[in-house]
Parts: sequence; C-alpha cells; structure tokens
Amino acid sequence: MSHQHKAWRSPCQSHLRSQRVSMIHRGCLISLYLCFQTVTGEFHVKGPNKPLVATLGDEAKLYCFLLPPQNVKNMKICWTRSLPSQVVHLYEDGRDKPEEAMDEYFRRTVLVTDYMDKGVVILRIFNVQHSDGGQYRCAFQHGSFYGDAVIELKVAGNGPHVSP
Repeated sequence: MSHQHKAWRSPCQSHLRSQRVSMIHRGCLISLYLCFQTVTGEFHVKGPNKPLVATLGDEAKLYCFLLPPQNVKNMKICWTRSLPSQVVHLYEDGRDKPEEAMDEYFRRTVLVTDYMDKGVVILRIFNVQHSDGGQYRCAFQHGSFYGDAVIELKVAGNGPHVSP
C-alpha cells in the first residue's frame, strides 16, 4: 500500500495531472472566448448577391443575415434607403418602431421575426411601387458592434396604362 502511495506522489504523475488540468483550463478558456464572440462579438452582415425582384403592386421580401449566425432579437435593426435618415423600418429595444419610418413606408413594411434567433431578418414591403426600386441598407447594431449590407430591389411590371 505504501508503494501506491509513493507512486501517486511521483513527479511524473504529478506532471501528468497538471498537464491534464492545464489542457482542460485552456479548453474552457477557448470555449468561453468562442461563446462570447458568438453572442456579443463581431459579426458580418450579408445579403443576396443578386438584385431581388418584386412585381409592381405585389409584395417585396428583402433579407439579410449575420455571420456567424446569432440571435438578433436584442439588436437594433434598421432598414434605410440612400441616407441613414431615410428610415424604411426600425426595430429597436425588442420592438418595431413604425413612427420612425419615412411617410412613404409608414404601415407598408413588416419585419419578419421568425428567424431572428438564427440571425436572419426579412423585410416585407407591401404594395410595391416603382419608387421602391433601388438600394436598401440592412444594418445591425449591438453595443459598439455594427455591420450592414446593401440589397438592391428591382421592380418589374408596368404602372397603370394611360390611353392617349
């Protein structure tokens, strides 16, 4: 029995025990770091590579997403046109803020929240007009982290036909 006791205190086993703890410690730190990065760290905003097309008078669905994927329910999400002041739709503090939208988009947009836990947002624009064609900016902000992507919408179809 004393032999086992001496072996337990041998420098080799003591070194192995400290290595195992050290590896576990490093693994925990790396996991914690990655978890922290995924929840609150940097992200990139992506959108479709090609312009999206909507038919005049119908509905447009614009989308963008975060990489790495993460829950965006507590982020500020803002869809704008050319200038940051040209708000199409604003989601902040866990709710939509339709009063912040430009008059021409007031009550014509809805932010689909079904996929927010996966980092995906979809902006629905109802009763698409020719003036809706062009570029939109989808921007996410979480604390000091910010990212955005530009999405282009093309409107297909003719307006009302006027006879000469």
